[in-house]
Amino acid sequence: MKPNSEVSPPQPDWADVSDLYAQFGPMVRIAHLLTGSVGVAEDVVQDAFLRVAPKYAQLDNPRGYLRTAVVNGCASHRRTAARRDEIRARVAVAEPTFDAPVVEFFNGLKALSDRQRAAIVLRYYLDLADDDIAVILSCAPATVRVLIRRALARLRKVIT
Repeated sequence: MKPNSEVSPPQPDWADVSDLYAQFGPMVRIAHLLTGSVGVAEDVVQDAFLRVAPKYAQLDNPRGYLRTAVVNGCASHRRTAARRDEIRARVAVAEPTFDAPVVEFFNGLKALSDRQRAAIVLRYYLDLADDDIAVILSCAPATVRVLIRRALARLRKVIT
């Protein structure tokens, strides 16, 4: 037998990554607001952690990188939702029940575009500044302000 000549990628120091893993709950809440589903949110966040963990030692801002990975993962999920409908139909996931105002709010969030929803969640849930949101969404800070203004106008129409 020949010895395996392939070099495996460097493994992260799990003690360091555990500090980042403390962000799992907050990241799931963000993803839940962006996707509208707890189950999908948990999947998106877990995928983001699996992508970020091996790169942890090389990252200047692991939490920011993780947050960006979660937001991008949510957008990716929304783009591929049509292909996942068949799979979701076979798997029944119990969603929590909410009061009418909360349901109305989630329906309002669903009415927004992906970028508007992300801007609203990052601004009002995480209390991030325009510059930080712009980095995550890969746009200019002025674009963030426009996204938020338009999203709020749309939410005002949807939520009565």
